[in-house]
Amino acid sequence: MKVFAIVLWVGVCGAVILSGLILLGGMTSANGAPQEAVVICLALAVAVIPYIFARAITEIAKINDGAKSGPQASTPPASGPVPAAPEYKYNYQKIKREGSMLDLD
Repeated sequence: MKVFAIVLWVGVCGAVILSGLILLGGMTSANGAPQEAVVICLALAVAVIPYIFARAITEIAKINDGAKSGPQASTPPASGPVPAAPEYKYNYQKIKREGSMLDLD
């Protein structure tokens, strides 16, 4: 699975180069904003769709590798006291009542 993922990432690099060529060629031959928009969307699709596929395969491979190695040890709990929650400096009841946040004390 790892070799397949590497091949996919090499394909993504090729798709990025192809996308740049599509963008360069399409923008020089476009005759208006709608054609430029189509060229940009096509170039993005050529680059993004292979990236998404390769990323999904890589993540699936990570999940499979984790399942083969067994359950991972959890991190030990932090020692010491738990810090208190920060105090809010705004009076939210006053905001509700007056409907403004400009005159907060």
